Formats: sequence, C-alpha cells, structure tokens
Amino acid sequence: MQFISILWRILVNLVTAAVILAMFHFTSSRFETVVVSALVLIYVTVIGSYMSLGYALSRKWSIDLSRHIAIAKALRLDTEMEEEAQRENQEEDRKGQTGFWITAGFNTIFGLIAMGNLLYAIWS
Repeated sequence: MQFISILWRILVNLVTAAVILAMFHFTSSRFETVVVSALVLIYVTVIGSYMSLGYALSRKWSIDLSRHIAIAKALRLDTEMEEEAQRENQEEDRKGQTGFWITAGFNTIFGLIAMGNLLYAIWS
C-alpha cells in the first residue's frame, strides 16, 4: 500500500510539473512570464507552508504525547492506550517521511524553474 501511495505522489507531482512547464511554454511576452513565475512561486510557498505546518503539528503532537506518558507514569497511571497511540503515530510518521521528501524535492524544482524563468524574463 505504501508503494502505491509513493507512486501516486510522484505521478501527481509529474503532472504538476507538466502543467507548470506548459504554462511557461505558452507565455509569449515578458509580462506573461513574470506573472506565471509569480503564480508558480505563490503555489510553491503555499504548498511549502502547508507541509511545514503539518510537520510542526506532527512533532508537537509527538512531544505532547511523550510528556503526557511521562507524567502518567510518574503518577503510576495506566498508559497502555497512550503508548499504543504513540507507536501508531511513530509508524505513520515513518511512512509519511518518503512522501514528504518527494513533495519537498518537487517543490524545490518548481521553485527553481519559476525563479529561472523570472530572472530570464527580467534580464532579457
């Protein structure tokens, strides 16, 4: 199942790359190139911000859960459910790392393409 998820993420990013490259291919003036570059950079910023927020919230959840378990153990309370949730969370994080880095890599490429086209449009 994880292989299909990774394959799907790669496919979605390749389609996104094709759309971005097609948009740059159909620009006919410097102004259009600048506008398309700005739109792609906005897209990269929004996706990057969303990914960063998701990662930060996941880390926060993990830290809070660890603290909760430590306090509960200090109070000699049953922490079986919390420890199971922590194991599941760690497993989900491990599975999601590959997809995270695939999307981050493609986002970097999209940003570089947009910046390159923007600089070319400004200096030509």
